[in-house]
Amino acid sequence: MRSQSNFWTIETSCGSWSSHKRHTKSLIPVLDALVPQSRIMQTMIEQLIQWLKDGDEHEAANLLVDCSLNYLYVDTLFEIGGERDYDMFDVNVEAPRKIMKRVEESPPLKQQIEAAIRDLALTSSEHIRDIFWVPRLAPLAQTPAQEQISTVLSQIDSEHVGKAWNKALSRRDSDPEGAITAARTLIESVCKHILDKAGIAYPSDVDLPKLYHLTAECLQLAPSQHSSRTMRQILGNCQAIIGGLASVRNELGDAHGK
Repeated sequence: MRSQSNFWTIETSCGSWSSHKRHTKSLIPVLDALVPQSRIMQTMIEQLIQWLKDGDEHEAANLLVDCSLNYLYVDTLFEIGGERDYDMFDVNVEAPRKIMKRVEESPPLKQQIEAAIRDLALTSSEHIRDIFWVPRLAPLAQTPAQEQISTVLSQIDSEHVGKAWNKALSRRDSDPEGAITAARTLIESVCKHILDKAGIAYPSDVDLPKLYHLTAECLQLAPSQHSSRTMRQILGNCQAIIGGLASVRNELGDAHGK
């Protein structure tokens, strides 16, 4: 016979729920046997970012680009007098120091992110009990250039740009071929972001050299737009680097089977 002390009831906006402590595995470890947990967490972050942007909460969405989530299973809730049940989790939002400082200075941003986490949990029949913000240490191998670029890209209103940059960094040592592909994707994302902001149309199947050329013209950085021989040479070399990256990606990247 179950001990009465093992039961408890909570009141939520969804009704009354009863819980019985039991030893069970959460959904995330089960999925992790099929899909790497890092990919599951990344998908959750992407969904949260999109949810916040759909609500015009763009600053909160941008803060999440450099964060990660850790779901900790607590218990399972059973609806009293009903048939529904919810898995209950605590959530750790792991954030770099600059983001921790930003959310401490701006409680509304913190509230927007936490509300989004709770809202999206309900779509998977999950209930979030508590949300904790914990420090996430930056990689020790970060170079000054990497830090500067990360800071600049974090200010761009595009999750695609931040995602491509972080993917390239994470793969540079363990998966160089994947890093090459991610680097090309980063340049494509930046170019498309610039063209979209400028209202300049481009074909959906445009290749990277052509995409860069359109972007360079938009920014007055095309060699043909300058009369100085030195400037034409510098900008021409930039164009050549883009063409070379496209070729290297085709030869060494992981976008095609070998």
